[in-house]
Parts: sequence; structure tokens; C-alpha cells
Amino acid sequence: MRALDEYYDKNFRVCALRTKVKEILQEEEDLSEIGKDPVKDGETKIKADYEQLHEDMQQAFRNLED
Repeated sequence: MRALDEYYDKNFRVCALRTKVKEILQEEEDLSEIGKDPVKDGETKIKADYEQLHEDMQQAFRNLED
């Protein structure tokens, strides 16, 4: 607990509002993560990694031919 939280709670309601805002933002972040498709995201990353590996291998074979 921060040193002035009690003082602000009694006199300004700043801490209560700050806490509520943090809760709302956290809930929004949690809900936005629900909409993500981990399979699709994983598949996209695998494809990108494969394409990079394929390009690297092609470049390595070109260097051997030179």
C-alpha cells in the first residue's frame, strides 16, 4: 500500500477511482485476449519461420555453388 493512499481515499477519492480504472483496463485486456486465435497465430509464425529457413538454405546452396 502506498503511503498516501489512506489520505487520498478519505479526502479525494483518487485512489478508489484509480483502482477502478485499473480493474476496467485489466478486464478489457483479458477480453481482448479471448478473441485471439492461438492456432492461427502459431500457424502464421511457423509459416514465417519456414520461409526464412527456406531462404537461408537457398542462400547457403548458392554460396556453395560460387
